[in-house]
Order: sequence, then structure tokens, then C-alpha cells
Amino acid sequence: MTLNRKRRDYRITPRVRTPGLPENMRRMGDLRLECKVWVAIGKEEIGLMLTLTVNSILMRRDWCAFFDGKHDGFSFRTSGRVAQAILYEGNLSRALEHEGRNFSVPLHDPTWSDEALIELTYEQPTETAGETPRTDP
Repeated sequence: MTLNRKRRDYRITPRVRTPGLPENMRRMGDLRLECKVWVAIGKEEIGLMLTLTVNSILMRRDWCAFFDGKHDGFSFRTSGRVAQAILYEGNLSRALEHEGRNFSVPLHDPTWSDEALIELTYEQPTETAGETPRTDP
């Protein structure tokens, strides 16, 4: 992609989606690929020397797999506020950490295949503008 403006004027956001999945469902394989695209864009922007430095600090080239059980996982942003995020595959399920519009997924965990699904439940919007209570004039 070639832009006709300064690169800081644009923000590219990868979005990988399996066709046919409902809007509130995400597939683990899609999120793993989306993370790899994010990281590739980031590595291109920061340059070779800083990339090699980060690789040395993390002791790995796969930044998406950095979260190895010490953290909840790689965080993804949604269009709405998340009330609940559940990862499931077969008869296994796990509640995922979430806050506001973000949810964290254990991309590093080989227990979950690329076919595992994340079901997102969104908070219902309030009937007030900007979540500010209405007052009488």
C-alpha cells in the first residue's frame, strides 16, 4: 500500500475474519493470524535494530507467543464494550479476561487449536447520551 500523505496520518488495523461467523464470535486461528500481521507491521515501523533488540529481550522472534502463562494473553479490541468473553472448543471452556472494549486471548496456549471459538457478549447500551444521566431542565 502506498499512501499520498505522511504515514503518521493513517493507522492500518488488520482484521481477520472467517466468513460465516456471527459478529460476536471470533476464531482462535483468525486471532493468531491477526496478531502476526500486527507484529509484522510493528516490526516494519520500528526497524531492524529495534526489532533485534526486542527479540533479544523476549528471547524469541514470535512476539504473539510471548505471553506464556505469566500474563492473560494478547489483547484485542472490539467495537462494543465487552460484558463477557468465553473461549471454548468441544467440551472445554474458559472465561477470558476483559476490560472495556478489550479482551485477552492465550494465543500461546497449544491446548486451544485454531478452530477454538471466542464468544463475546456485549454490554447493552444505556439510553442516556454518553452514559451521563439525564436531568430535568
